[in-house]
Amino acid sequence: MTAALLREYSGLSPQGKVEFDSCHQHRFENDRRDEEGRLMVILRSNGYTMEDATGRSKVALYPKASLINHSCQPNVLNGDASGTRKIIAMRDIFPGEEISTTYIPLLMDTPNRQARLRQYGFACTCDACRASGLSDHLRIQAGNNLSELQQALTAPIMMKDSGLLLHRAEDLESFFAAQGFGDYLVKTTRLALQYAIRVRNSTAARTWARKHLENLSIIDAESTEAESTREIVMNGI
Repeated sequence: MTAALLREYSGLSPQGKVEFDSCHQHRFENDRRDEEGRLMVILRSNGYTMEDATGRSKVALYPKASLINHSCQPNVLNGDASGTRKIIAMRDIFPGEEISTTYIPLLMDTPNRQARLRQYGFACTCDACRASGLSDHLRIQAGNNLSELQQALTAPIMMKDSGLLLHRAEDLESFFAAQGFGDYLVKTTRLALQYAIRVRNSTAARTWARKHLENLSIIDAESTEAESTREIVMNGI
C-alpha cells in the first residue's frame, strides 16, 4: 500500500500535489514521520473506500469532497463515475443546513462506529449517536441481512429459498430507503434483481431492474452495469 501510494503521489501534477498536501492530517503517536508516513496519514484521514459492481474495493482521495463533514445519518449519497466523485442529495436540504456524508460503514452499533471514526480524530455527536439505542439493533440486523444475502448468492440453494431471499432483499431495500442510506441502495436493488432472476420471476426482475437502473443512473447512466440493467428493463429475462 505504501509503495503504491508513493508511486501514485509521484505521478501527480504539481497542482495535484498541492491539493493532496493541503488535506487534513490526524496523526497518532506511532505514525511514521518520513515522507511515506506523511502520505499515509493524509490518505487515512481523507480517503474513501469504495466498491465496484463486482465487490472489489479501492481507495481514492477527493480533496474537495473530503471537506464534507461526517454524520451517521447523512443526507447525501456518494458515488464514483469514471474517476469523478459525485455527491447527490438524498432529500431536500434546507437553507443553512449542513451537507453531511459518511466516512464509515453505517451498519454498526454506536461504539463500533465511534471506534472506526477515531482515525479521523473526532467523536461523532449526530442524532443517531446521541440516541444510539433507538437505531443500533436495526443497523446491526440490516448489516447481518445484507451479508447473508450477498453470501447466499454464491451458494446452491433451492428455488423456494431464493424466493424467500428475494423478499428479504425487498424488505432491506425498503429499510435503507426509509433511513436515507443512499450508499446501500444500489447494493440492495442489485440483490433484489439478482434474486428475481434466480427464481425466474420476469415481472419482479423488470420491476427491480427499473429501480436498480434509477439508482445506477444517479451516478452514471452509461456504466456497463447500467447498460445491462437497461437491457432487462426493455426485454425482460
